[in-house]
Amino acid sequence: MESLLGLAFVILYLLAPVVLFAGIFRQAGYSRWYGMVMLIPLANIIALFLFACREWPISRELARRRLADAEGSDEDAYSVLCQGTELEKHGHWEQALDLYQLVVDEGQGEATQDAARCIQRTRDVHASAS
Repeated sequence: MESLLGLAFVILYLLAPVVLFAGIFRQAGYSRWYGMVMLIPLANIIALFLFACREWPISRELARRRLADAEGSDEDAYSVLCQGTELEKHGHWEQALDLYQLVVDEGQGEATQDAARCIQRTRDVHASAS
Protein backbone atom coordinates (compact mmCIF):
# COMPACT_ATOMS: atom_id res chain seq x y z
CA MET A 1 0.00 0.00 0.00
CA GLU A 2 2.79 2.40 0.92
CA SER A 3 4.64 1.71 -2.34
CA LEU A 4 1.47 2.54 -4.30
CA LEU A 5 1.09 5.80 -2.42
CA GLY A 6 4.77 6.60 -3.00
CA LEU A 7 4.37 5.88 -6.72
CA ALA A 8 1.36 8.19 -6.87
CA PHE A 9 3.37 11.01 -5.26
CA VAL A 10 6.26 10.50 -7.70
CA ILE A 11 3.91 10.63 -10.67
CA LEU A 12 2.22 13.74 -9.29
CA TYR A 13 5.63 15.31 -8.60
CA LEU A 14 6.68 14.72 -12.22
CA LEU A 15 3.39 15.62 -13.90
CA ALA A 16 2.54 18.78 -11.98
CA PRO A 17 5.33 20.94 -13.45
CA VAL A 18 4.72 19.53 -16.93
CA VAL A 19 1.01 20.36 -16.80
CA LEU A 20 1.56 23.79 -15.26
CA PHE A 21 4.28 24.81 -17.70
CA ALA A 22 2.37 23.37 -20.65
CA GLY A 23 -0.47 25.77 -19.79
CA ILE A 24 1.92 28.70 -19.43
CA PHE A 25 3.63 27.93 -22.73
CA ARG A 26 0.27 27.60 -24.48
CA GLN A 27 -0.95 30.96 -23.16
CA ALA A 28 2.27 32.60 -24.38
CA GLY A 29 1.68 31.22 -27.86
CA TYR A 30 4.07 28.27 -27.83
CA SER A 31 3.24 24.58 -28.17
CA ARG A 32 2.12 22.74 -25.02
CA TRP A 33 4.80 20.14 -25.71
CA TYR A 34 7.44 22.56 -24.43
CA GLY A 35 6.12 21.61 -20.99
CA MET A 36 7.81 18.22 -21.42
CA VAL A 37 11.19 19.99 -21.39
CA MET A 38 10.60 20.66 -17.69
CA LEU A 39 11.40 16.98 -17.04
CA ILE A 40 14.93 17.27 -18.44
CA PRO A 41 17.49 18.62 -15.96
CA LEU A 42 19.50 21.62 -17.17
CA ALA A 43 17.37 21.82 -20.33
CA ASN A 44 14.51 23.07 -18.16
CA ILE A 45 16.62 25.94 -16.83
CA ILE A 46 17.79 26.87 -20.33
CA ALA A 47 14.21 26.69 -21.63
CA LEU A 48 12.97 28.99 -18.86
CA PHE A 49 15.77 31.45 -19.56
CA LEU A 50 14.93 31.52 -23.29
CA PHE A 51 11.23 31.74 -22.51
CA ALA A 52 11.80 34.77 -20.29
CA CYS A 53 14.12 36.60 -22.70
CA ARG A 54 12.54 36.01 -26.11
CA GLU A 55 9.54 37.80 -27.57
CA TRP A 56 6.49 35.59 -27.22
CA PRO A 57 4.38 34.70 -30.26
CA ILE A 58 1.33 36.17 -28.53
CA SER A 59 3.20 39.48 -28.13
CA ARG A 60 3.97 39.50 -31.83
CA GLU A 61 0.33 38.95 -32.71
CA LEU A 62 -0.71 41.68 -30.30
CA ALA A 63 1.77 44.15 -31.86
CA ARG A 64 0.44 43.29 -35.32
CA ARG A 65 -3.17 43.82 -34.25
CA ARG A 66 -2.46 47.09 -32.43
CA LEU A 67 -0.69 48.40 -35.49
CA ALA A 68 -3.54 47.29 -37.77
CA ASP A 69 -6.01 49.08 -35.48
CA ALA A 70 -3.88 52.26 -35.68
CA GLU A 71 -3.14 52.04 -31.94
CA GLY A 72 0.42 50.77 -32.26
CA SER A 73 3.57 52.37 -30.93
CA ASP A 74 7.04 52.55 -32.47
CA GLU A 75 7.90 49.42 -30.49
CA ASP A 76 4.96 47.61 -32.12
CA ALA A 77 6.08 48.80 -35.56
CA TYR A 78 9.60 47.49 -35.00
CA SER A 79 8.22 44.20 -33.68
CA VAL A 80 6.21 43.82 -36.89
CA LEU A 81 9.31 44.71 -38.94
CA CYS A 82 11.23 41.95 -37.17
CA GLN A 83 8.42 39.51 -37.91
CA GLY A 84 8.60 40.48 -41.58
CA THR A 85 12.34 39.96 -41.62
CA GLU A 86 11.96 36.49 -40.10
CA LEU A 87 9.32 35.58 -42.67
CA GLU A 88 11.55 36.83 -45.46
CA LYS A 89 14.48 34.74 -44.19
CA HIS A 90 12.28 31.64 -44.31
CA GLY A 91 11.17 32.33 -47.88
CA HIS A 92 7.73 33.77 -47.11
CA TRP A 93 8.49 37.08 -48.77
CA GLU A 94 4.89 37.82 -49.83
CA GLN A 95 3.75 37.65 -46.21
CA ALA A 96 6.77 39.76 -45.25
CA LEU A 97 5.75 42.39 -47.79
CA ASP A 98 2.25 42.48 -46.25
CA LEU A 99 3.75 43.17 -42.82
CA TYR A 100 6.11 45.82 -44.18
CA GLN A 101 3.16 47.48 -45.91
CA LEU A 102 1.21 47.45 -42.65
CA VAL A 103 4.05 49.35 -40.98
CA VAL A 104 4.17 51.85 -43.85
CA ASP A 105 0.41 52.39 -43.70
CA GLU A 106 -0.01 52.53 -39.92
CA GLY A 107 3.43 53.22 -38.49
CA GLN A 108 5.14 56.50 -37.86
CA GLY A 109 8.64 57.95 -37.79
CA GLU A 110 11.70 55.90 -38.59
CA ALA A 111 9.84 52.60 -38.57
CA THR A 112 7.84 53.72 -41.61
CA GLN A 113 11.01 54.65 -43.47
CA ASP A 114 12.66 51.36 -42.53
CA ALA A 115 9.61 49.44 -43.72
CA ALA A 116 9.61 51.30 -47.04
CA ARG A 117 13.28 50.36 -47.53
CA CYS A 118 12.46 46.73 -46.68
CA ILE A 119 9.69 46.71 -49.27
CA GLN A 120 11.98 48.09 -51.95
CA ARG A 121 14.79 45.67 -51.05
CA THR A 122 12.47 42.67 -51.02
CA ARG A 123 10.90 43.59 -54.35
CA ASP A 124 14.32 44.15 -55.92
CA VAL A 125 15.68 40.83 -54.67
CA HIS A 126 12.68 38.83 -55.79
CA ALA A 127 12.26 40.67 -59.10
CA SER A 128 15.86 39.81 -60.04
CA ALA A 129 15.34 36.18 -58.94
CA SER A 130 12.30 35.76 -61.20
